[in-house]
Amino acid sequence: MSRVSVVIPVYNGEQFLADAVRSVWDQTLKPHELIVVDDCSRDGSLALAERLASESPVPMTVTRLPQNSGGPARPINVGVRTATGELVTVLDQDDVFLPNRLERHAAALAACPDADVAFGWCAPLEEPTTTVWQPPRVRDGLAAASTPGPDNVRFIPAAAAARLLLVFDNFTQGFPGFTFRRAAWNVVGGVVEEYTIAADYDFLCRLARRAGFAYLPEVGYLRREHGGNATQNRVRTVMEVLRVRERHFCGSMALRDDAEARAAMLDWFAGTAYLWRQRGELRTAATLYRAGLRVCGWKSSLALGLAKVWPVGLVRRAAGRT
Repeated sequence: MSRVSVVIPVYNGEQFLADAVRSVWDQTLKPHELIVVDDCSRDGSLALAERLASESPVPMTVTRLPQNSGGPARPINVGVRTATGELVTVLDQDDVFLPNRLERHAAALAACPDADVAFGWCAPLEEPTTTVWQPPRVRDGLAAASTPGPDNVRFIPAAAAARLLLVFDNFTQGFPGFTFRRAAWNVVGGVVEEYTIAADYDFLCRLARRAGFAYLPEVGYLRREHGGNATQNRVRTVMEVLRVRERHFCGSMALRDDAEARAAMLDWFAGTAYLWRQRGELRTAATLYRAGLRVCGWKSSLALGLAKVWPVGLVRRAAGRT
């Protein structure tokens, strides 16, 4: 089975870092290496990581960046660049892997040689047995787009994965939700460091241009929700997702010619703009309307205008979809 390198980017993560690290130690498939990259934390994260490294039952290194980068993308790139495993996965400092997470993802990629990514489900740490982050419509869409294989592994072709990333956004629920081939990281040029929140989404979109995804319909990691999560910054999140979606959609002729992908783009622009307008965030809503007109074209202008007062279901009817 392929060797798996685990990268943990850290910034002021002292409170939960030990839980994340120990979840890597406890894997049924021991990692080839664990790489912690500290982004100039101002708490005790670095000292804690170094102490854990001295006790680690698996090879573990700790690197500190010379200055804070402002987001997880650069620490991730630094970690992946030094990784020597054929497969790489990233764990956030405040989340935990289930014990069989590495083994299952490595097996899925072994069963799907045409896939560069293996992903599964995510559950909240507080309710790990009763709730799955991916809602039923996402799980149904992933099942419909995939073909079954051995041991609960399903394969999604590249074109379908690219479309699903527009229809359902980041269905992996973040970097800890997927494992990727180290060689694929090289080919796509690593993680784009201009993104502080949507770097995972952009990375997946670029990976989907070249290879398929191996899908495991089972929980692989537990996500901790708290006030310090990066995704709590909702305005920045939606603006970064907007840039990723526009770049991903406009950069692919196949997606621009795909009716379902175009409809997904219209739905997202119209529905998201409507929600922000309802919240009173008129500047954010206006940015989304303008981007929607730019990306979806003049034929969608009526639908985007109606989004100011109608829910997304009526907007879709106005655009000619039933």
